[in-house]
Amino acid sequence: MSSTAATAAGAEAGAQKSTHLTEASPLISTDELERNLGKYKILDATWVKLPMWAGRDAWKEFCESRIPGAFFFDIDEVADTRSEYPHMLPSEEQLAGFLTQHGIQTEDHIVCYDSHGVVTSPRVWWTLKVFGLPNVFVLDGGLKKWKAEGRRTESGDPPKTPSISEDPSVTSGPVKANLKVALQKEGVRSYEEIRALQQKLHSSGDSELKDHELIVDARPRGRFDGTLPEPREGIPSGHFAFSVNLPANEMCDVETGAFLSKEKIRKLAEEQGVDLDRRIICSCGSGITAATVFLALSLLGKTTNISLYDGAWTEWQMRQLKKK
Repeated sequence: MSSTAATAAGAEAGAQKSTHLTEASPLISTDELERNLGKYKILDATWVKLPMWAGRDAWKEFCESRIPGAFFFDIDEVADTRSEYPHMLPSEEQLAGFLTQHGIQTEDHIVCYDSHGVVTSPRVWWTLKVFGLPNVFVLDGGLKKWKAEGRRTESGDPPKTPSISEDPSVTSGPVKANLKVALQKEGVRSYEEIRALQQKLHSSGDSELKDHELIVDARPRGRFDGTLPEPREGIPSGHFAFSVNLPANEMCDVETGAFLSKEKIRKLAEEQGVDLDRRIICSCGSGITAATVFLALSLLGKTTNISLYDGAWTEWQMRQLKKK
């Protein structure tokens, strides 16, 4: 059974009624989520499998302290586990199975968060969006900000929610199914598409480059320019030809974990050569922080003609190494 560990009294909530359920912004504030806990399905999307987080266990941390009512979304398990590349997108059936198990339906309002701030939760936000779920948000500042503000958490076994039933005769117990999961293919780029793009770019003149998609790389500057190593053994650092660097680790406030203002994000994007008028492909090391940049650009109004290279730099380099 789940035991609630009230870590501190919840912060004073505002009296005004939330309007986020009808707003387009992909971010939700800690104030708003606390006022509307019962209206959202909440997913802890913390992922810690990089050397800088060595020794951490996301599931253990989830059981020790989480936002009340949250479920755990394992980025490595709700994925194509047959692939040799890390946490590639799951199948429609696999994702639907997870959502069904946790009583989540198509029109539910879903909030994703992570314990870092806004680092790994955008990957789950993007995954749900690219499979057609319309009402998905990211908690601005994540669990880091939530706890710093003294808001209530719980611990112990995760909550139990009635599963979804496809059986039309079910009238009690399991929730009657209202779930549609369908991959929006225009939101994802494959290795073959990136290879074709690179070939086109190499054969294009300077005046033609803007006619092609722009790869925006979310990795830290050192990994992009090749002066720092990649965290995965055997993968060289560097970047795609004709790509630009918009580091995801510079998108958030170091102290609070919350996203920078739109003005600061726009300024950084302009300084780094991100042309919002072009079709954009977000990439990174393995497809996680690419979603953070995807989220950041959507905050700037880039909600069409934008996609994400799922395999990212890791798949690209692994396939290049196989050719040698």
